[in-house]
Amino acid sequence: MRHHVVLSRFIDFPAIEEGARRGLRPRHSLKQLADRLNATIHWPTGQKNTVTDRLRSQFIGAGLWGYARDLAARFSSEDVVYCPDEQIGLPLASLCSRRESRPKLVVMVHNVDRPRTRAALRLCPSFRSADVFVSVSNRQLNFLSDSIGIERSRTRFVPDQTDVRFFRPGPQDGAKTRPLLVSAGLEKRDYQVLAEAVSGLDVDVSLTGFSADSAPGGSRFPQAWPANFTRRRYEWTELADLYRKADVVVVTLLPNRYAAGITTMVEGMASARPIVVTRTEGLQGYLDDGDALTLVAPEDPAALRRAILDLLESPETREARGRRAAEIAAKRYASETHVETLAAILEGVGR
Repeated sequence: MRHHVVLSRFIDFPAIEEGARRGLRPRHSLKQLADRLNATIHWPTGQKNTVTDRLRSQFIGAGLWGYARDLAARFSSEDVVYCPDEQIGLPLASLCSRRESRPKLVVMVHNVDRPRTRAALRLCPSFRSADVFVSVSNRQLNFLSDSIGIERSRTRFVPDQTDVRFFRPGPQDGAKTRPLLVSAGLEKRDYQVLAEAVSGLDVDVSLTGFSADSAPGGSRFPQAWPANFTRRRYEWTELADLYRKADVVVVTLLPNRYAAGITTMVEGMASARPIVVTRTEGLQGYLDDGDALTLVAPEDPAALRRAILDLLESPETREARGRRAAEIAAKRYASETHVETLAAILEGVGR
């Protein structure tokens, strides 16, 4: 069988690999997966959309239907195809379902439980025709099974990942005059509740909203940022150092049904930092490690403040939880584990 990785956008893997080789950034798991399977990587190259395509794009696969049609015409039953998001995965599933010699298709879904995508899945069976749906969010897979009717035998939970060679424990370079809290991300973040929680505390808070793989989505911010907050984009090496300097990594989230916040959480864990994280539906399957994670309810600044203070006032607890977090990350969230899990699914589908 021939393996393929189908991207919804161009990713400069050679530049990423060179940066990773020089220790300037983490490796990319999709390139690791492609290498593991000797897979061909595809990305959009300006394929044209029809009027019908543009109408379909109102529901899913914005701008990608022409690209999906080009791929569907090239694939056959000798091909196993992995789509790392629903933006290309669902259009490709729909088009391939109409072909007599169709490829085996595995689609990673991130957030299909939203009105337009939900309607498309319910109204058009071809969108549901992938051989296996995988997700880093149990909540999304439950939605596909319980609300859309996809058999559970066709769904797989794949824990999210980080490059534990890059995000790793290490010395806390640079002097600090007071405790440092670190947070990152722009998807469903509740920085207003974080600002309220640390009001009056003698701490510094560093935030970065940069994400290479995610777009901003529905976060909440304070009307005025407190003076002890620093907000800027960090280069990869700066971000890795920032995690190591953190006394606590705080992931404050609005209620949501997908795995918002998981990247920051596992990067902080891999860096051996204690984590305070909001308990959400989307993080089901990640929040059971009470010896590494401190959970708080959404939109509760008083509970968040107590959780932060408890860790700041107990260096022994902080260090113990940080060590345990790094152990869990190395075993469960390493990119190598993620890649092997996906590879096993793709190889199994191809048999």
